[in-house]
Amino acid sequence: MTDSPKEKKEVQLQNKLAVFEDKHIRRSFHKGEWYFSIIDIVRVLTGSSDPSRYWPELKKQLIDNEGFVQLLGKIEQLKLESNDGEKYKTDTANTETIFRIIQSMEEKETDPLEQEANCFAANLLVPAYMIDGLLSSLIPNKTIATLFQVSEAVITFRRKLLNTTV
Repeated sequence: MTDSPKEKKEVQLQNKLAVFEDKHIRRSFHKGEWYFSIIDIVRVLTGSSDPSRYWPELKKQLIDNEGFVQLLGKIEQLKLESNDGEKYKTDTANTETIFRIIQSMEEKETDPLEQEANCFAANLLVPAYMIDGLLSSLIPNKTIATLFQVSEAVITFRRKLLNTTV
């Protein structure tokens, strides 16, 4: 049985979008891993009506104040589909780089935005339904990090968030 054009379009859309709290985040599989739209993540986390203005300001702040030049070197401009159906170059980053950008968005660990950002990153990069069994086992963080293509720091944070230890 062949899929209808509508079903094929839905599958293609699922492969290009991640969903967090009913908000779409565009993504593309590039260099063997997922790259996520930074603008979409900024929109979801900040609630900004104009994330395309917020991101350049944050990028400048990261370079000027926090010395994140190396981090910004890991950002790739990929063509992602926009609301108008056209594809435009968009700043994207892999899961580890997204996690580091989110961590840098606020300075205080107790800040509610920081907590929400870290929770968002953990859910996006290492979904609970995919990692529950691994975290409850004695599998080392390094092995789990390799499976999810993230740093050990991401897995350590995820364990902390889910209240599991090795």
